[in-house]
Amino acid sequence: MSEIHSAYWFKDIGQVEDLSLFDYASIQNSISNFVKIITDRDDIKVEFASLNEEGGKSTKDTITISSQIYKENIDSIVGLTLHEASHILLTDFDFQKDYIQGGNNNRNFHSILNWIEDRRIDHHILSSIAGYRGYYAKLYDKYFNNLKVKTQIEHSKNRNSKNIHCWVFHLINMVSKHRDVKALKELDKLYKLIDLKNINRLKSTGDSYELALEVWDFINERVEGDIYEHLPILEDQDDFVNGNVKKKPIPSKKKSLIEQISKLNIKDLKRSSLLDNVKPKDKKLKDDFLHNFLHPTQLPANDISIKEGIVMGKKLASKLQFRNLDQKVTYHNQKKGKIDPKNLYKATFDDLIFKQDFIKEHKKTHIHLSIDGSGSMCMYGKDHKTLKLSACMATIACLIPNIRVSISVRKIKTNSRKRDANIVLARKPITIIMFDSLTDDIKDISKLGHIDFKDLTPEGLCFDSIKKYIELNPINQEKIVFVNISDGFPSAMLDTVKEKVEEVTRKKINEFKREGIDVLSYFVESGSTLKATKGLKTFKKMYGNTSETLNVDNFSKILRDINKQLK
Repeated sequence: MSEIHSAYWFKDIGQVEDLSLFDYASIQNSISNFVKIITDRDDIKVEFASLNEEGGKSTKDTITISSQIYKENIDSIVGLTLHEASHILLTDFDFQKDYIQGGNNNRNFHSILNWIEDRRIDHHILSSIAGYRGYYAKLYDKYFNNLKVKTQIEHSKNRNSKNIHCWVFHLINMVSKHRDVKALKELDKLYKLIDLKNINRLKSTGDSYELALEVWDFINERVEGDIYEHLPILEDQDDFVNGNVKKKPIPSKKKSLIEQISKLNIKDLKRSSLLDNVKPKDKKLKDDFLHNFLHPTQLPANDISIKEGIVMGKKLASKLQFRNLDQKVTYHNQKKGKIDPKNLYKATFDDLIFKQDFIKEHKKTHIHLSIDGSGSMCMYGKDHKTLKLSACMATIACLIPNIRVSISVRKIKTNSRKRDANIVLARKPITIIMFDSLTDDIKDISKLGHIDFKDLTPEGLCFDSIKKYIELNPINQEKIVFVNISDGFPSAMLDTVKEKVEEVTRKKINEFKREGIDVLSYFVESGSTLKATKGLKTFKKMYGNTSETLNVDNFSKILRDINKQLK
């Protein structure tokens, strides 16, 4: 199979039935970014076609995409979106409206004009943004280079050149790799008239219109009436040329959830790799995560905690500004370097009259904060304190360039409807990357307010997916710090993993350390002394004796420890 260009930004492309709502949202956001690049506009909406939209037709303000996405067609879907975006950028829709109202609304003429305008705008994009050529190639393969087109071209050879539909068909397929310049008498002259190699001579929709008039006159001089010889323009091509591509709609409820996910702009959603061998029948694992993992709206209490954290982060960032400054250290009494005026008096009896400056650079540091998102974190204000700390750290990272902070939340999603013997279908550990200062800024910190603390504690079951994420660092990033906040008490193990949760967690943490990842683990105290003692014992078994107890009302200890790591 040929290369899938979309695989560079969406690596989990499978069959359409395998796509979750999260996958749809991820694709929608990625394609939206392409549209922004082409049009240099933020107000053009990209969305999946709805059931109540006729054919899913795009407008000058909204581009619709088909929900039928799989490996073989995703590139052509992207290509079609780019093509429609280029129309928004380059086509004069008011001009088109005027000439139609002026009576120039013959369907064949309209097809000719649209086709010429397509060539003009496609050439503009392909010549200015070469990176999109792969998507356009797949788009052209779909509409111009398929077997149906090849068969139709072969069938139309030496047919009646007085049929206008024949002329329009061969005109449209001038870009096909199956084109035949000798299929009709004088077809070669039409090719020369259009002169595709120099299509950049057309600078506007008006120029396309003038050329379309010339082509129209050329064809009409060679046809008689409307001779129809069972050679219609192929339906798919006709739909594409005239902007009527049929796009599979998506149910309104599903579309609404996709929109919610898109607005949240969550980076990642995945099961622990410990469960990669599990093929659960429950296909709604990711689809219903908004209701089981995140809260669709910003909770007021969370909002307050995040605002307080941002204020705290701005204050602390000002104290850490030294990390933006490289430190210069000067060594005196050197045998080479720059002459040190203070030591010139030694020149007659000593050669140690030079000085050398050395620049001490701070290591670029990636801090990953992993939050226990289980229901027990809601007790005693642990959730709000955690959000405040997270917002604080995210703010610091946004204000100091050589510090990167990413934040994930982890939990075991429980399906309460399946409480049978097959526990594999009932419990699944999930990790979501909520924030990453590498791509997010301060305005994105508010996303943390959507974390819904409930369900069970997975601990190390999610660490494989986290490790894969934090290892995807820029080449110049030298230091990684993993910060874990949890109130302990991991949930019962899944049948697919033979070891206990505590043992799995211990092994994963030791693996982090062996690979040079610094680990800071904090046990958040609960209200019950007895429960806290039991929980701390389990926690230290998992994270080692260097793990520490954390008072829910005082997170300054974590910040001091992190500051030591930065220094």
